[in-house]
Amino acid sequence: MKLTKIFLVFPLIMAVLLLNSCDANKENFGKELVYLNNATSTISVESSYLSYDSVPDPNESPEKKIYVAGVGKSGYFLNPSNVNVELEIDKEYVDSLLNELANPNVVMTDELKYIDGGMLLPDDCYTIDSLSLTIPANKTMAAVPVKLNMEMVKKLNPYIKWILPAFKIKLASIDINPVIQHTIVVLNFKYIDFRPAPDPLTDDLTGWTNIILNLPKTQIMQCPWWDTEAFHGAQFTVDGNKDINTISNRWVPITKTIGTTVAPWVEYDLGGKFDISGLKIYYMNEIESGQTKPTPRANCYLWAKIDNRWFKQEELLGNTVLTPSYQLDIKNVTNIRITWDLIIQPTVSYFLKVKEIEIYTKP
Repeated sequence: MKLTKIFLVFPLIMAVLLLNSCDANKENFGKELVYLNNATSTISVESSYLSYDSVPDPNESPEKKIYVAGVGKSGYFLNPSNVNVELEIDKEYVDSLLNELANPNVVMTDELKYIDGGMLLPDDCYTIDSLSLTIPANKTMAAVPVKLNMEMVKKLNPYIKWILPAFKIKLASIDINPVIQHTIVVLNFKYIDFRPAPDPLTDDLTGWTNIILNLPKTQIMQCPWWDTEAFHGAQFTVDGNKDINTISNRWVPITKTIGTTVAPWVEYDLGGKFDISGLKIYYMNEIESGQTKPTPRANCYLWAKIDNRWFKQEELLGNTVLTPSYQLDIKNVTNIRITWDLIIQPTVSYFLKVKEIEIYTKP
């Protein structure tokens, strides 16, 4: 009876142990090897520092420790002694992938999809004290401790996917399974509330330049669902006419097509690389049928093209004025895109007319 139990239990034990092993490479099946757990992983980060409306919890340290780049030990049996593993950082690998994403003709792999919309986390946002790991005897896993500086993280653009540099195994006290060469870690910062809109521009803009004034029409992307461009074209947003009381020559980026999933937008090719310091929008001072006063658009969203890749910069929410303006600090921008909420076939009481847009750089 006891022998029967042993024969029944032993296969179950073997199955559990094999699940801990790396089965991605049949040649290494059952061998004692060290390996990277995943090619990609996402780490969620929660902190009271991820709030714009409240002061961080005084009992919470600004240093947040997370564990990334897990390594494992495979084999039929648990290791009777420690396994030492030395990792190394490979920023160039992530940079090469991000450069691939800048190619409009790139073939999207699972790895590229995973980091699309991302940037490398700035160096001042984290520290790694050691890349030397030990998988303790009779254990199968270890990971790299990373200390996040949450005071610096809070200053980041919350709309960008932030990525740690890639990790790879450099040396180990046992053989290395080469199936997974790198592990890429995306950080999912769990913001408690929305970032408020930037402060408005000051009245004195001496020395500032509106870099989209009189751009050629060919550099402006027309909202594709408006059919009377001659009277309501996107080219009028850069003609210098800021008279919001004159209803001619204005842009009406409404969406007329039922079933569309793309919101109205306008895009500007700046014709070079600029640091963007400000944005101002002039909505029409026009009372539509059924209105008692003009109602400007409450929300719009600002995107910038940097190194041939698009990144959301701001969600400009809750506007109540006809000429909202915003102080910005966006570096090395070649294109700007502004989008509005998607509202299909709005009624006449819904205000959606733009007279002029200004995008500034300062000396």
